[in-house]
Amino acid sequence: MSIRIIAAAVFAAHASISAAAPLPQVVEKVLQTSPDVQTDVGQRHASDSGVDVAKAGYYPKIDFMLGAGYQYTRDQATRKSNNGAGVNYDRQGAQALLSQMLFDGNQTASEVERRTAIQKSAAHKVASTSEDLSLKVTEAYLDVLRYQELLKLTQANLEAHLRTQDQVKLRTSGGFGKKSDDDQINARVALAKSNLSAAQSSLNEAQIAYLRFVGEAPEDLLKPDDPKNLPASLKEAGDWAVKNNRLLMSAQADAEAAEAQFGVAKGQMYPRLDLEAGAIYENAEFGAEGPDATNVYGMLRMRYAFKSGADKAHVAETKSQVYSAQELARRVERQIRQNAELSWNAMTIAAEQIPILAEYAESSRLARDEYSKQFTLGQRSLLDLLDSENEYFTASRDLVDGEYKVLRAKFRLLADGTNLLSTFGVQPLVETQLPDPNK
Repeated sequence: MSIRIIAAAVFAAHASISAAAPLPQVVEKVLQTSPDVQTDVGQRHASDSGVDVAKAGYYPKIDFMLGAGYQYTRDQATRKSNNGAGVNYDRQGAQALLSQMLFDGNQTASEVERRTAIQKSAAHKVASTSEDLSLKVTEAYLDVLRYQELLKLTQANLEAHLRTQDQVKLRTSGGFGKKSDDDQINARVALAKSNLSAAQSSLNEAQIAYLRFVGEAPEDLLKPDDPKNLPASLKEAGDWAVKNNRLLMSAQADAEAAEAQFGVAKGQMYPRLDLEAGAIYENAEFGAEGPDATNVYGMLRMRYAFKSGADKAHVAETKSQVYSAQELARRVERQIRQNAELSWNAMTIAAEQIPILAEYAESSRLARDEYSKQFTLGQRSLLDLLDSENEYFTASRDLVDGEYKVLRAKFRLLADGTNLLSTFGVQPLVETQLPDPNK
């Protein structure tokens, strides 16, 4: 079974879903249903709860304990009162403890900072993943449009060859043609048919890629508007991307989280001071009488644990993790700058070629038309006409490729600066918003 048959079956199965909307609407819909984006959204929600967990360290804590069971006691008092034997008790107890942290070496504050940094990183990650996915959808969308245009050019090229083949056959049947002309045009028609098959195959593959990203077969796609207000120089492109890229911001927030973790580790080397208030009730019954005690207390309690150098080692460990996270952020910054500069360079070079390619295509068309007239009058050979037709086809194809190369580079540059969705006018997910620092 050929790829054309397979593709036809796939698209027929999905054609009834819905017609594709313009690119911004397609991107917006994909963001709402993408598992990749929703996974990051879940991490963002988890990070929100993590901040609340950390802030709970500032608030009072209440512990309740209840118990009931059996106790056997044999000491000097019980032996004296029980002829040397021990005593069995039914024991009950209750305890309540209210504690308020007064000082913990800034561990709670550092943990809140760490969790907040993780929350920021998660928000930036949602935005970055949304931007990356939008770029993939955009490229798939543009590929379908490009291959559709190339297929039309290839079909037109085949039709032109078939018209020339009819002319050659007419000449040959009238005794004015040569057998070599028949062979030449037949070969060129076969090549044009092969080009058409290859163009259809490329379009099918582009449609399958689109279907994988969007979940719907491409239908009635509209060529997007050419984006404006892009960086004007190579350096400006790099600086602009570094300033706006949310993946870099996520890496920088991860470095902040590592620094806060370092603060948590240092806090473990300090004593902890708590204000405590408690009530303890104990009751143990033996026969008709038994001890019954109630204690209520309030106190400042200091705790300090010496761990034989483990705290110092943990501080050194987290300090190294800070350096590692900072270097990772610097590496991401370099990569983003490089990607933006490559996108800007590709956009600029491709844009400079468009007028040249357009002039080449128009000149080739005029030459082809003139050669066709001259061939009809017997002033040009068949080979001249076929070569001019092939040159016009190649020039037209290069022009289409060039135009879409410019568009791809521009959209890629926008994505490098996390500005693709805003260019489309697509509202970002609420999870991309940074937390309010005042809350």
